[in-house]
Amino acid sequence: MKKIVGMFAVLMLGATLLAAAGWKHCDPSGTWYGVTAPYLLTITPKGEDSYTLVFQAVYDLAPYGYPVDTNWSGSMVQRGNKGFESRSLAMFIFVPEGSTEEIVEMDIVHSVVQIAPNCEELTQTIDVFGAYFPYVPGETVPFVTPVDVDALPGGETIVEIYARMKELE
Repeated sequence: MKKIVGMFAVLMLGATLLAAAGWKHCDPSGTWYGVTAPYLLTITPKGEDSYTLVFQAVYDLAPYGYPVDTNWSGSMVQRGNKGFESRSLAMFIFVPEGSTEEIVEMDIVHSVVQIAPNCEELTQTIDVFGAYFPYVPGETVPFVTPVDVDALPGGETIVEIYARMKELE
């Protein structure tokens, strides 16, 4: 019995030390705001280690020929202690300069997401960023159909940092 109590005490001490050192599971659910990117990010749990993502941009794309766009929506799953993997997409209406023709575009991103040990900072490293231009309903399957435009050729990445909104106490 003393061995069991002793082992339990050692396990509890170890867990306490790991938690104090920042080695704890960070629940990514909640509201995040862009530190290096002009987005709000809402993460909602949808199952064990699985989440829904909604990115809301705070910029106007109309001057670039995009009068209409959607939020970025996606999903994220836990990948062991390596962080999370995510996929998101957004759709846009593009009107070429001097034209009234509207072209539907779909953009996709794949990323690896890490949360800092203090659970207050999220880093998203985008390693795939592509566009279906034009998006063809019934033919284009996001992340399966090869993209028409690869915005990150040659292994480039985009790193975005988000901070967690302070929760009510």
